[in-house]
Amino acid sequence: MESESLVKYDTKVLLSSEDRPRSAKESVHSLLPPVVTLEAGEEWAQFVSSKPAVPQDVRRLESKLDKLLRAQKARETGVCPLRELLYEQAFNEVIRQVAINSYDRGRLLIRIRDTNKLTISTYKRLFESSVTFGMRKMLQGQRIAGSRRERIGELQEDCRRLEVDLGRLETEAETLETQEAEKEEARAAVHEREKTLRVERNLEMTIRLEALLQAAKR
Repeated sequence: MESESLVKYDTKVLLSSEDRPRSAKESVHSLLPPVVTLEAGEEWAQFVSSKPAVPQDVRRLESKLDKLLRAQKARETGVCPLRELLYEQAFNEVIRQVAINSYDRGRLLIRIRDTNKLTISTYKRLFESSVTFGMRKMLQGQRIAGSRRERIGELQEDCRRLEVDLGRLETEAETLETQEAEKEEARAAVHEREKTLRVERNLEMTIRLEALLQAAKR
């Protein structure tokens, strides 16, 4: 277990064994519970070591923490469960070392640890909520954008149809204008012919009338 955790543990013992540590009310074992496993139908436990730490233990803890952080490729920034777990183990080992000499200090560190975990958990929920909200807004924006693109396509198609209709109507208007101009020209030509005929008829009648008058004088 020691190779897997930064917390220093004693050798495994059967929970029913008389050799297991007796957990006094104010002891390191009451602050840091044992790791219990089930093997072949029997419960085994590993209790944290009650052996006092020496300065070299602190240096070894720091070195081992750095080594595991590198080995497990823990991220240096952002949310990283591996880094969080390793630092929690390191803090539990510090609690163990302190609580052996001073139970009250160890208990205070436990409160600090639990408050810190609660704060981190709160930030995680806020982060997850923010990510969820952001994703929801992004999907909503994509749906709106898709709807708008579809509407734009419909409007563009309407514009194309209207342009076709406009071109057809302009052609029809030009045709009607040409036809009306031709009709007007034809009416003007008819009117001019009728006018010429009237003038010629009037002239003819005037000549006849003058001829009749001349004949009457004789």
